[in-house]
Amino acid sequence: MKKIFVSCCMIALLLFPVCSSIGFAAGSDDLSNIETSDFDFVVLAKNQSTSVSAGLSSALEPNITTVTLKGSGSGTFSASMSRNNTKGELVYIYQFFPGVPTSAFNIGITPVTMRVSSSIPNLDDGAVFGFVITGILFTLEEPPYGYNVSLSF
Repeated sequence: MKKIFVSCCMIALLLFPVCSSIGFAAGSDDLSNIETSDFDFVVLAKNQSTSVSAGLSSALEPNITTVTLKGSGSGTFSASMSRNNTKGELVYIYQFFPGVPTSAFNIGITPVTMRVSSSIPNLDDGAVFGFVITGILFTLEEPPYGYNVSLSF
């Protein structure tokens, strides 16, 4: 129950600045024209993997993938990001699971494939909820920006 509460609080903390900044950034413009981030939702059981595609309209826009891990026992969750069609971009991947004592962060310059992983200690108490946040910090390329994020458990 504590994990669910912490997870819900983290979602609220992540969405509050995004939602509140939309109104300030819009002014008299139409809110439907403003894009703030790319969201994906993934549920994985043990020994499963999937891939999500990020389509970003600006360089500082994050791709936020919420991940729910189900099963029993313990395991290792890993996420990787590939962006190989450009050179000189500064990209990052961050992985965070509330209630799990480790998080992972990696930063690189394209062309690159980066991987982060975390040990998930115990799924017997219920599903574990977390986030994988990826993005581009600096680029000279013109938008839109796209890359793949692979997730496995």
